[in-house]
Amino acid sequence: MFKLNAFLATLLLICQILVFLSPNPVYSVLFLILAFLSAAVIIFLFKVDFLSLIYVIVYVGAIAILFLFVVMMLSVKYVAPKLDLTYLFYFILVFVISLNSVQFLSNLISNSNVNLNDRIEFIDYISNIELLGQITYNYYCTAVLLAGLVLLVALVGAISLTQTNYKK
Repeated sequence: MFKLNAFLATLLLICQILVFLSPNPVYSVLFLILAFLSAAVIIFLFKVDFLSLIYVIVYVGAIAILFLFVVMMLSVKYVAPKLDLTYLFYFILVFVISLNSVQFLSNLISNSNVNLNDRIEFIDYISNIELLGQITYNYYCTAVLLAGLVLLVALVGAISLTQTNYKK
């Protein structure tokens, strides 16, 4: 289990770096999709299946595919990579800040006095996916239908914008 988590975390880090270093925008979006998928698998291995499902549906299924279609529609060509030391400085700065924030949050969590073993009998034994289905289709049915209608209008708008009229 640890080896699988280490492999997926390494794959995630490599894909995140290749998103920025790839000279071809299509490859960059494909590395982004692979990074999202590896993050979703890592989250799924920690038994948080709802969040993993949301990652796959929202990020891979919607945002990354939209980026891919936009890049392919614009037909952006090869961009020559330029080496600049400011990017390295920003990368190191973001890495140090992220490391400090992770260390701060881990210290905060380890020093908390919350004991969930006293309240374990109040937790309903239903999986996250079943709970998502019950809440979504029982309480938010109109919101789901309206979101589907908005996505349908966006799809029709995107198709009508990309069509070209050929007149003879």
